Amino acid sequence: MCRRQNARPRARRTLITTPGVTSSFPRETLPEAIRRRCARPIAAPRARTPPTAVCRRLAVESVKAQGAARDALLQRILDVLKADPRIQGAWLSGSFGRGDDEADEWSDLDLHVAIEDDSLAAFLDQRLRFYESIAKPILIQSEFTQNPHLEGGVFQLVYFDGGIEVDWTFGPASMAKKVVGHRLLLEKRPFPVIDPPSLSPTQRLEKIQWRTTFFWAMAPIAIKYGARGATRQAASQTDLLTRALICLHRLLASKTVPDPWVTVLNRPLEAEIDAHLPRLGAEITPAAALDVISQLRDEMLRLHPGLIALGIDVHLAMVGEVDRLSGIAREVITEGHFQRRKYR
Repeated sequence: MCRRQNARPRARRTLITTPGVTSSFPRETLPEAIRRRCARPIAAPRARTPPTAVCRRLAVESVKAQGAARDALLQRILDVLKADPRIQGAWLSGSFGRGDDEADEWSDLDLHVAIEDDSLAAFLDQRLRFYESIAKPILIQSEFTQNPHLEGGVFQLVYFDGGIEVDWTFGPASMAKKVVGHRLLLEKRPFPVIDPPSLSPTQRLEKIQWRTTFFWAMAPIAIKYGARGATRQAASQTDLLTRALICLHRLLASKTVPDPWVTVLNRPLEAEIDAHLPRLGAEITPAAALDVISQLRDEMLRLHPGLIALGIDVHLAMVGEVDRLSGIAREVITEGHFQRRKYR
């Protein structure tokens, strides 16, 4: 084979070698390659939304969509109720009945429906058709006939497509009364609001004494659960303590008051009482439970002067015992050793 006479001779390529390492860059081209690479402009990093912020935004949008679906279902329910001549009235209780500041996107619908007496039996027999005229029911719980919310009525829980819960209470219009905390949806005839009778002076003092004794009886149990690390039971006990304080606040506020705790009345909590009540946070730890118990104890002591003035036994000996047990519980919690116990 003949080589072309005018072909340029290849430049001699000297490789940089390091013992044990093979390089393919010729010596004369390596500096130039480095310069070219270093001369490239460095692009500014693109701003990225933190993953936590994205998740938070998506979660907010999802819960808002759930609330919007519930509101749309409520509007559909209202349209169906208005079109049915048998239905004389309807109102919401629950969080919606107590006020817009209590209801949120997670709130279900507690709906009371007053039906013409002569049509009630036939209406109840055709409930499935009624539910299906609103939306697709995906779960219908068996009815409860012992219903304190509407005299002579029945209660039934229904989940509609989309996981939206509606607690239905159907009852005869002749006996229907609106609960204290209600939001009126429909009223073709006037319905009275339940007006509970006031307690007698003797009844009032008896209830004050009972709630005072109950508080100090439950406080050590709440501490015990916190010391065990049983936060579920501790939270339940703090709810009992809180309820006792709410009742005492109401009983001390006036000499003429009804029973301070009647669940079916759906009574809104007074803002001045709410301001004095501590809260358990989203994460309930044993230490957090003890903190709330301690704050509830302080609030109870704040009521003691008014209770003593009425001749109420405030169980002063229990105050010291509660403080002593609370100190022991905090020592145990600091050690962090919690014995595993069976569920009960």
